[in-house]
Amino acid sequence: MPSDLKQLLRDWFGPLYKPVRDYVYGPAGGIITGFMEPGNNLYWLYLVSAAVIALLIYLAQGGRQERLSPSGFIRFCLPKSVFTHKSAIIDYKFYVVNPFIYKIITGGAVFG
Repeated sequence: MPSDLKQLLRDWFGPLYKPVRDYVYGPAGGIITGFMEPGNNLYWLYLVSAAVIALLIYLAQGGRQERLSPSGFIRFCLPKSVFTHKSAIIDYKFYVVNPFIYKIITGGAVFG
């Protein structure tokens, strides 16, 4: 966040700046920092392990449909039909929006 914007928000919110910042930034930061937390399903080591296992399976199959290549491996791991399916798109939205909804619900319970 640029320092000018940060200062503007501090001036505007006054003593409420920190709680408001944590309330809004917290969920978005959680999506990004999830790659660094071992308790999260998207922890970097889990993703690397899954990629290595997928590579071994890809190599064991010998690229039956096509010649072995990095682009073939990507198509093997990330088939467009799966990642663009309606249910997958709903999952993406849920993953991004859910932390904000959770903050609104729990914030309402705390302040209400």
